[in-house]
Amino acid sequence: MKGIASIAVAVASICVGQISHATAVLGAPYCADRVTLMTFPGPDGTARIQTSHGGKSCRDSDGRTRTETLIGATASATSATVLHTIEITDPVGGVRYVLDVPRKEAQRFSFGVLLRMRPSGQPPHLFSARDDPSGRWTRSEDLGSKVIEGLTAYGQRNIFQIGPADDTNPISRTIEIWVIPDLDLMVDFRTAQASPEDSRIQLINIKRGDPDPLLFKVPAEYRIVDK
Repeated sequence: MKGIASIAVAVASICVGQISHATAVLGAPYCADRVTLMTFPGPDGTARIQTSHGGKSCRDSDGRTRTETLIGATASATSATVLHTIEITDPVGGVRYVLDVPRKEAQRFSFGVLLRMRPSGQPPHLFSARDDPSGRWTRSEDLGSKVIEGLTAYGQRNIFQIGPADDTNPISRTIEIWVIPDLDLMVDFRTAQASPEDSRIQLINIKRGDPDPLLFKVPAEYRIVDK
C-alpha cells in the first residue's frame, strides 16, 4: 500500500492527477461511479466557482481497468459539448487504449511487464518524509477508519509545502485520502490549500464482482492506431 501514499506526492504538484498504471491489482474486481468536484476562486479572489464531472471506474479479476470520464455532462449538455474519454489498461495483453469516442478511434500503447499483486487487506502505509524526495512534505495525520459504501476504509491527511523549499512564506496544501485495503482502492481523495481552491474525487455506488468483459475490449467499429 506504500504506492497509495506516493500518489499523493504526484497529485500535490498538479492538483488532480491520474492514478499510476504501474501495478495491476489481481482478484479484486469492482465497478463504481466517479464524481469529481473542483472549486476555484472567483474574479474577486474570494467567491467560489465550482465545476464537476462524472465517470466510471472498473477493474476485473485479472487487473484490467477501465476509466471513463464525462466532462460537461449537465442537463442542458449535448453530445457536441460533452467531452467523453475512455481509457482501458490490459496488463494481460500489455497494452493500453485511449478511446476517442466521437471519432470511433482507439490509440494503442504497449508497455512492459506490470507488477501484479493482490490486495494486502492491511491499512495503508502512513506517509512520511522518506517517501517524498522533493522535501515538500510537512506532516501526516492518521485519520483512523470509517465505513464507506459498506466497506472499511482507512484515511490519512498529509500537508505539503508549495513553492520553493526555501520560501519564507510557503503555501500549504492538504491532501486527504481514504483507501479500502480489501480492494486496494482509493475511494476518496481531496486536496485543498490556503486559497479558496480545492478538489475532490470520490467513488460511489461501488459494486464488487467482475464487470462485463466487453468493458475491457475495444468496440469492433473502432479504428485502432498504434502509438
